[in-house]
Amino acid sequence: MSTVAAPRTRRTGLCPTFTTPSVQRDGLLMRIPLVGGRLGLEQVDAIADVAERHGNGVIELTNRGNLQLRGVTHEGLEAAVAGLAATGLGDEMARIVTVSPFAGPGERSLRAVVVAALAAIDLSRLSGKFVVHVDDGSHTADGADMVISIALNRTTAAFVDLGRVRYELPLADLPAVVQSVVALCVEHGADARWKDVSTELPHPSQRRPAASESRRAPVGIITASGVHVVAGMPLGRTNPIQLRDVAKACATNGSNGLSISPWRSIVVECASVTAASGLVDGLEAAGLVTTADHPAHGVITCIGRAGCWQTELDTLLVAAEVIADRAAFGSLGETVHVSGCAKSCACHDAVAVTLLGRDDSSGFDIVRSADRCRS
Repeated sequence: MSTVAAPRTRRTGLCPTFTTPSVQRDGLLMRIPLVGGRLGLEQVDAIADVAERHGNGVIELTNRGNLQLRGVTHEGLEAAVAGLAATGLGDEMARIVTVSPFAGPGERSLRAVVVAALAAIDLSRLSGKFVVHVDDGSHTADGADMVISIALNRTTAAFVDLGRVRYELPLADLPAVVQSVVALCVEHGADARWKDVSTELPHPSQRRPAASESRRAPVGIITASGVHVVAGMPLGRTNPIQLRDVAKACATNGSNGLSISPWRSIVVECASVTAASGLVDGLEAAGLVTTADHPAHGVITCIGRAGCWQTELDTLLVAAEVIADRAAFGSLGETVHVSGCAKSCACHDAVAVTLLGRDDSSGFDIVRSADRCRS
């Protein structure tokens, strides 16, 4: 019996999953959940193959560190799922419990504790957008319902951020708190998020407001914790040819995998700064963004009319025009968001400039503000 469910009906706002894609204008949209965004190079090759054989070749990076395949055919869906699952992809818990792409052993162990805590809950009744995120201090948790991190210089305590409030609690109490939050959301229905039930959870000792700051997407060689290369995918999209070139650059410079970050970039751990420098050269040759002054850095767009029924505007073309004339839309490094409609699906963070598509698809209004966009 097939494990692939019938595709979701045509309607905006439905979240695609690995085995239940949503129906879009350009075909089926299939999401590949990744644990901490991590991919082995053989998995990278498998994704490129599936996108080429069963999709339209467009591979999107999401702001939760996952990948999406666009234009998957109804006929090819089952083969696509089977091909990716054969490489270990498709773990549903990867969608629900995420972890920073910079996570170390401590954070990954903490994620395992959270996953085990949720084993007794019927997660099929949980909102498809609900996320518990394990962070390492890199602020990689935009949009998460619950953020967990290891208390600094403490081995037996954790911080839990719920909304704008932070709590400190013993690690031994963490499973029960996670279960309480998730169970409350399940009880409130399939669309319930933490904000919908926040007044009902018995509070542990309150410590202080949680940091709600946003940060510009990092890029280049990062040496704060080990040696990593962060390289952006222009407009948060790639294709099979480019993805294979990325895998080759990683292998050539001694890396056996990569991670997809919430900034729609890739993160690669390197053995040394020398290896990182060689990798930067290879990724630049593949067309990725490795410097903060690159005109494509910080430009975000939805798929627009190429894949969505919500608008008739060509957002991809307009975003390319923004990149070509970057100075007209703010300083390099600032975020420019091109959105085909007011849903603002591609943006969860504060932005410098929004090109907002009008409801009648007659054009865009330019909004220069730090207003927060929500999907």
